[in-house]
Amino acid sequence: MVFGLQIHVVNDQSEAPICDAVVTARRRAYSERLVPSVSYDAGCYYFGASERAGTYSLRAEAAGFLPSTLADVTVRGGECHVETVRRSIRLVPTEER
Repeated sequence: MVFGLQIHVVNDQSEAPICDAVVTARRRAYSERLVPSVSYDAGCYYFGASERAGTYSLRAEAAGFLPSTLADVTVRGGECHVETVRRSIRLVPTEER
């Protein structure tokens, strides 16, 4: 099994990884909450779209941050598996953070 999406969520101001985000991938009627990495030492990545080629809209949100969206993220099918797309989503802290 190969994940089509590998998403890194970071604080836009400090560049620190955000390990408690909720990242959702949407493609037409399909919606999936991405799975966080098992180890926080891995840098707080979120994985999804397992073996699902297509064009997705990604939304990340976390407490104390404004939500952010990436549109038109395309996962391509490969010869045997999908090709993993790696992207970063930057979240801007809210005033009270």
